[in-house]
This record gives sequence, C-alpha cells and structure tokens, in this order.
Amino acid sequence: MTIAAVSGVEPHETGLASGLINTSQQVGGALGLAILASIANSRTGDLVAGGDPMPVALTEGFQRAFMVGAGFAILGAVLAAVLISGRASREHREAAQRGEVEAVPVAA
Repeated sequence: MTIAAVSGVEPHETGLASGLINTSQQVGGALGLAILASIANSRTGDLVAGGDPMPVALTEGFQRAFMVGAGFAILGAVLAAVLISGRASREHREAAQRGEVEAVPVAA
C-alpha cells in the first residue's frame, strides 16, 4: 500500500505522502481495533443475555470479530492488487536505471 500511496508523487512531496500513509495506517489500525472489539463485545453480550455460558459467548464473540477482520484483510489485499500498478512501477524502475529519475535523499 505504501508503494501505491507514493507512486506518481513529485519528489519534493514524497515526505508529505509518506507521512499521510503512516498517519492513515495508525488511524486505520485504531479504528479497526475499535470496530472489532465492539463487534465481539456486542455478540458476547447478546449471547450472555440469552442465557449462554460465558466461555461459549466469548468464543462466539471473538469468532464473529475474527470473521469481520478476515473480511477486512481480504478487502485490503484486493485493493492492494488493484491499486499497485505493475506497469507504472516497471516504467519508474526503468527510468531510474537510465538515470532519468533523481534519487531523493533521505533525511537523517
């Protein structure tokens, strides 16, 4: 996803693009965890209120949360496959090998 986020970015804006992708990953991780915890808690609470024993309710709650998490992972993999352009990456690599693309210095 980082490759998709910074491909096609002007060299002087690579730091901004990198910062935005890192921020998005942090916010997405926190939001994803909150969503999955809410799903697990909701399912567990419903089952406990229905009279199921706590271990069974917890297992069912975590199972539902993991299924939703697996759906998020599959969606992310599909988006990565679609967003990362193989042709653009090849063209950029070939241009760099020909010396047409300047290397961006990394700040220490």
